[in-house]
Amino acid sequence: YRKERDRPIFLAHPAVSDAMFHLFPAERLESALKAFEDVVRSIYFEGKGELGVLLFSDHGNSQVPSRPAPIDAHLEQRGWRVRGSLEGPRDVAIPDYGLIGIAAAYCRPEAIEELASVLVEAEGVDMVVYFDAAGGATIRSATGCGHLRWSDDGSRFSYEATGQDPLELLPVFECLRAEGRLASDGSAADADLFQATWAARYPDPAARIRDWATNHVQNRADILVSLKPGYFHGAGVFTHIVDFVGTHGAMESASTLGFAMGTHPLPPAQRLANLLPEEFTKTEKRK
Repeated sequence: YRKERDRPIFLAHPAVSDAMFHLFPAERLESALKAFEDVVRSIYFEGKGELGVLLFSDHGNSQVPSRPAPIDAHLEQRGWRVRGSLEGPRDVAIPDYGLIGIAAAYCRPEAIEELASVLVEAEGVDMVVYFDAAGGATIRSATGCGHLRWSDDGSRFSYEATGQDPLELLPVFECLRAEGRLASDGSAADADLFQATWAARYPDPAARIRDWATNHVQNRADILVSLKPGYFHGAGVFTHIVDFVGTHGAMESASTLGFAMGTHPLPPAQRLANLLPEEFTKTEKRK
């Protein structure tokens, strides 16, 4: 913990709940959740009004039976080689990060568009995303294609699509236009998009795709693959041991939306980065 304004802060990460919800449906875990609730309640009352509690999940869970998406087999049938390094023009590297609803594909720059068109046709794939040097992204589904652009600071986004709108954002932009909330260049404010999409089929898609492009890793994937509910990618050896109930990480809402509850008021929806109190996010050296 660290001291801030003479208040101790205790951080805990109960990781076992993640594994439990991948193995069992929610109704089977009700007793375990109630036991955890009893522990938190006891700690809170022992604080005698001097303790604040913030409890939240770091991701969602689709809670549907899931199986491996046959991405590797699909690529090999189309003449691509799934390998650990990129030696030839049709080599693809897809690291296993765990059993999650997204896959990251690496290939040679000149092969990105062709590979994306092949990946989007694989069983279990919902959409693929790849980026351009100008600061934007192309989003492709099996039936449509969208183009997302953002300002340098991520405060504004523009979007267009052909065919079936893969992110389902065109109606959102039309509604904001009718309300006079778009800029002269047709761009929408990040805050407006969040409020309009946090409960959508694809929650907060513009900011999340920008985050994929600009944060988290040093070697960004050339193509990100978002899977449909019921599919995952990763080291599938565990599927021979247990039945896999659900996954997370994809664009779809059940894999995205988590929960938050606290002893202080919370808004109806909030990004995780904005959920933590200021004391948790300051950069002073921890004790």
